[in-house]
Amino acid sequence: ETAGAGLIAARGHSEQRQIAAEAESNSLALVEKARVDAEQARMNIYRDLPQGVIMGLAAQRLAENLTHIDHLNISPELLGPLLTSLVSAGTNKLRG
Repeated sequence: ETAGAGLIAARGHSEQRQIAAEAESNSLALVEKARVDAEQARMNIYRDLPQGVIMGLAAQRLAENLTHIDHLNISPELLGPLLTSLVSAGTNKLRG
């Protein structure tokens, strides 16, 4: 009788651990799905933004995370389109 009670208790404990493990697994899966969905939504927002806006956001994010800059090199390929957009925006504002 004692052995049977011990076996029942051991099975119960095993089932509790299995239920807890499944619940934790389901919880982690839900959290990861929410994280993936949030990242997908963020990517959808960025997908439709003009390149200049994306570059501006990237520069802003970079500036927020830098503590010290020793050297900064800006290539003509980066600076040209930004200056063109700036001049175009200024011209449009003067016309409008």
